[in-house]
Amino acid sequence: MSRPTAIITGASGGMGRACARQLGATMDLVLTDASASLEGFAKDLELEGFTLRSVTVGDFRSAEVIDALGREAAGGFAALIHACGLPPSAPWRDIVEVNHIATVRLLDAVAPGVREGSAAVLIASVAGHLAPSLPEVDALLAQPFTPGLLDRIEPLLTRELGSPAGAAMGTLAYAISKRKVMELSEVHAAGWGAKGGRIVSLSPGMIYTPMGRHEASLDAAADAQVKGAPAGRWGTASDIAAAACFLLSPAASFITGTDLRIDGGAVGALNALKAPPWIDSLRSRMA
Repeated sequence: MSRPTAIITGASGGMGRACARQLGATMDLVLTDASASLEGFAKDLELEGFTLRSVTVGDFRSAEVIDALGREAAGGFAALIHACGLPPSAPWRDIVEVNHIATVRLLDAVAPGVREGSAAVLIASVAGHLAPSLPEVDALLAQPFTPGLLDRIEPLLTRELGSPAGAAMGTLAYAISKRKVMELSEVHAAGWGAKGGRIVSLSPGMIYTPMGRHEASLDAAADAQVKGAPAGRWGTASDIAAAACFLLSPAASFITGTDLRIDGGAVGALNALKAPPWIDSLRSRMA
């Protein structure tokens, strides 16, 4: 008997691996990641009895990777977890290309395969909840395939920060890109719903993965988010996988076009304390 298919991007990262092991118990897996470590992970999964339909290693921005996922989705799929993304420490242009533009391309590619019962979880970030509202940038990102898009965005980000600060540009671009991921779940909910599918986003806080630990080592504010969260601890990849599997399940059949924060209460605590706007904090760290 054929089993349902789960598509996972960013599958060799901490959250992607946890999700693959959860979903792979009942679904065939389609995995992709830019890291060659995916091949070793895929071999481990096969040795453990998981069924892999395909494994693609490649830059998520490439047409080859997106087209391959579109072909896998064409016959219908049960689950999509989009965990691929670049962190704040990456170059800001790469962040926008991977986190936003390539996500738009992915959703366009898998749309023909949405069926009754299909569900998607897009991994965003609590940074998206803290991102400033920049109408001019949003207007440009609404047309993600416009030639020269990044050149037009750059002076707007520089103006917002007050200077072309390299690391801060990445942090700001990351927050904006993750807010756009959340918005994409809202934008596509009606289209997916017309076919019987659902799409949501999930916003992790500080998660104890190699990427999360690396980012915390570079940014004192990230470390403070862990220490200041009401939950009093790091999140784990298993926390994210458990929430994602719930959102993909029939138990969440009335949940679509929305975002779920899984941050140990960090954003709620900031709101309750009426903390200064996040962008002000970013500017002060630059200074």
